[in-house]
Amino acid sequence: LRISVPTTFGSIWAMPRLCAFAQAHREIQVDIATHTGPILFKESGLDAAIIHCEGPEPGCVGDLLHHIVSYPVAAPTLATSALPMKGEALAELPVLHQSTSPNAWPSYLRQLGVDVNVPMPGAYLSLLSLACQAAEFGLGAALLPDFVSAGAVAAGRLIKLHNQPFVSPRNYFLVTTQERAYAPAIAALRQWLTQDAAPSAARVLP
Repeated sequence: LRISVPTTFGSIWAMPRLCAFAQAHREIQVDIATHTGPILFKESGLDAAIIHCEGPEPGCVGDLLHHIVSYPVAAPTLATSALPMKGEALAELPVLHQSTSPNAWPSYLRQLGVDVNVPMPGAYLSLLSLACQAAEFGLGAALLPDFVSAGAVAAGRLIKLHNQPFVSPRNYFLVTTQERAYAPAIAALRQWLTQDAAPSAARVLP
């Protein structure tokens, strides 16, 4: 099986599960590559891919693996007012953007009732893991999913600035073609990965 995974989500969420799958299915060789940003699966030459998207492209099947729910986090030194910080105070902070979701911060601040200019100033980082590290160093506040920031928050290197989540329109899907979706090896992989998904997430989109 030739599989591609997003770099950060792949290393944190997918790799433990893919390695366990490979151990349980010794007859299947699992080759894993990484990608950043969106990919066109049907042009990729892959058997399957985990893709951060709103849904699979035409002719493909997508199993929803993980909803993306993010929270604003920052180094403790950037929390200049009482927590949870009001939207107006958040809008005054330096912020870090993820390159593939450049409008996440404006969208989130609008949820909090603050209208901001687009594009917002701030550094752009291509990986969630890089954004987490930059936030820990105090370069700005970042909108990060718990699977990325939980360790740093637990250790006190980051703090959650607000309890209202930003729910992304894009999530992590396991994608393959409709023709191959029920091939034995791919079907086994789909079942393995979706067994850990939340019940509401374990659904298939044609």
